[in-house]
Amino acid sequence: MQRCIRVLVIDLDPQANLTMIAAGESLRQGALGMADVLSPRAGEALADVTVAGIWENLEVAPAIEGPLAAVRDELVGSVTAFSAV
Repeated sequence: MQRCIRVLVIDLDPQANLTMIAAGESLRQGALGMADVLSPRAGEALADVTVAGIWENLEVAPAIEGPLAAVRDELVGSVTAFSAV
């Protein structure tokens, strides 16, 4: 009996190495990524950013290099501002 297990990998590294390997060629120019999920200004859901991976039953929530680093800085700044209150 063979079981089909679905796998979701979430890349939170601004360098996006996991995305480059696991998503292969399926990432298009201007694609949404984890920055769009994490940013309070974007409002995308995780399901909106996932792309097919290089293997069957593999989905990738990609990191997009520049935007994820900017959101990281945005989130760190908001935590710092919140803790100062």
